[in-house]
Parts: sequence; structure tokens; C-alpha cells
Amino acid sequence: MTALDLFRYVTENTIEWHYADNGGEEDVVIFPFFYQLKEFTKLLSPSSLDEDGIGIALKDGYVAIWIKEICEYYDIEIKEVFKKGKKP
Repeated sequence: MTALDLFRYVTENTIEWHYADNGGEEDVVIFPFFYQLKEFTKLLSPSSLDEDGIGIALKDGYVAIWIKEICEYYDIEIKEVFKKGKKP
């Protein structure tokens, strides 16, 4: 996955996202609906799901995913995709 791939996924699917504190670190949490998860998983390489996988919080009709760790795995600068002050 590249920064452009993630940016397109977020903007084209109008994924809600917010900067938030995640255990004392600045992070971004995204909120894709269930039906948008398959497209998100297509962006991920199978090896990114090894070990512990990707943690999510299951909500009513959508999930919450902290994105910083995923961005780091793919060498994506989080601020390149998620610009403060702008929302999809």
C-alpha cells in the first residue's frame, strides 16, 4: 500500500477519520463501514496480517481502526494522507 492508495481509499469512500490520542501518542482513527472493509483489506499485503493482525474496535455498523501502526508498516507518513484541518 502506498500513501496515494490509502488517500484514495479514504477520500473516495468518504471514510470518517480523526486525529486522537492513542496511549499517549498522536494517531489517526478511521471509521469504515462493514461494507468498506473488503476494499480496505485489498490494500494490505498478506504479511501485514501476520503475527497479531490488525486490531479493530467493532461498533454498530462500522469499525474503528488506529492507522499509525499500519502507516508505519508501509513507510507512509501519516500527515501525508491525513491533513489536519481537512476532512474527506
